[in-house]
Amino acid sequence: MQLRQIVQKKNAVWLLLGLLLVQISSLLMLGLTWPSQSSAVTFSLLVPQDELSYWQSLTESFDRQNADIQIKLAEGAYSPSQIQTIYSADLQSDRPQYDLIYMNLVWLPEFASHGWLSDLTPQIDSEALSEFLGSEVEMGRYQKRLYRLPFRASIGVMLVNQLLAGSSVPATFAALFDISRALQQQGQWGYLWQGQEDESLIANFVEVLDGYGGFWIDPATQSVGLDQPEAIQAVQFLRETLVQGISPPTVIGDDAQDSFIQFQRGNTAFLRTWSQFWQRANAASAPLHNQVRLATTLALPGRVRRACRGGWGFAIAKKQVI
Repeated sequence: MQLRQIVQKKNAVWLLLGLLLVQISSLLMLGLTWPSQSSAVTFSLLVPQDELSYWQSLTESFDRQNADIQIKLAEGAYSPSQIQTIYSADLQSDRPQYDLIYMNLVWLPEFASHGWLSDLTPQIDSEALSEFLGSEVEMGRYQKRLYRLPFRASIGVMLVNQLLAGSSVPATFAALFDISRALQQQGQWGYLWQGQEDESLIANFVEVLDGYGGFWIDPATQSVGLDQPEAIQAVQFLRETLVQGISPPTVIGDDAQDSFIQFQRGNTAFLRTWSQFWQRANAASAPLHNQVRLATTLALPGRVRRACRGGWGFAIAKKQVI
């Protein structure tokens, strides 16, 4: 009786070993490995090309402090418009790969209206939101619901290459042309702006439009002002920068990164861009180190010079139930 039990136990052990070997063989054939005891949650992140160097140090620091979470920067030198296209396509797919959405504030109405973003309103209280600039928090709302938290804010500015412009800093459209014409005789460009057919061109146009006293849509009456004389003057100003050779023809396809690269070559006096580029222009490794001055955008004499607001923040993708 005992001998039979021993034989049965041995047979059971061999059976288990045999099953285990089959499983191991199957795993090896499939190229799989044993799961680790703990695996970090990974978030892939798309960032604009001009921010890539900053994000690399940020993600490395974050990963060191958070062993259970890793931020992976998606490879590729992406422009903001390319990032918008990638996110849009991904969020419409059956299995979106991005959970964390790093987004320009102007994308919010489109993304939220399509139901692509999670509603953060019930998840974040007013005390937590008080840590942010109130104006930036409001830019993360759509139809009174919160979908985006601010990460960084920016504003339109003009960079001045002091090696070319000296102490001459124009405040009006006419002054810009006068200074630029003098530089033109020396073979230099006067003014760089962004004409790429996305928010780059819109931001540039709206600043010039306001500088001439015009408006796009009146929030009080909802009337459209693009057929008014001020709007026509704004278009004519941008056109004349090209016709008169104040700006190079390439500006019509440039975004902020493109025009900044051109400005760094040192052959242009003025660049309309975003505030974060001023620090980059004066960096120790930059060609114009400590030679770039910060100035406001342009307007007609007597008008307040106002600029567009920009900024990036985070949203969470709303996973669709399939």
